[in-house]
Order: sequence, then structure tokens, then C-alpha cells
Amino acid sequence: MHLTDIGRICNKEINHMMQLRTDVEMREYVIMPNHVHLLFSFGSITQAVEAEVNNSAVEASHDPTQVSNNQTLSSIVGSLKSAVTRECSKQ
Repeated sequence: MHLTDIGRICNKEINHMMQLRTDVEMREYVIMPNHVHLLFSFGSITQAVEAEVNNSAVEASHDPTQVSNNQTLSSIVGSLKSAVTRECSKQ
């Protein structure tokens, strides 16, 4: 695969982001010439849903769909876009 300079920056930032975000798993990603495709798995949600399915006695106050603001899809994509933009503007 031959990436542009921006593609290489994007690849570096995706890898860096995944080292920092241990609560999110990057299943797959493909860097295209002018955009990127990302497939995430949110471990805490997956684990909570599996626990609810496997254990009918889950606390009523536990809502597996609730995640912290820094763990939402929009915050993850936003932080990636910001990091790539910041690195690109340095060049």
C-alpha cells in the first residue's frame, strides 16, 4: 500500500490513538486517498451486554449503553481528526 504524506500521518495517529484507548478495539481500518474507514468495538459495552445476556440478575441501575463522553464514537473520531489536522499543519 502506498500512502500519501497525509495517509502516513493518519496511520501513525490511528496507531497512537489505539495505544492510548485501551477501552476501544480497532477491528479494521482502511486509509483511502481522501478519507478513512474505521471499524471500532467498544469493549465495555460488549462486556456489559454479554454479562446481561449471560446473567439475568444484572443490577437494574447498570445501563450497558451508557458510556463516558471520552468513549463515544464522535469523541474518538473527533480526536483522531484533530490529531491528524494538527500534525498536517506542522508540515
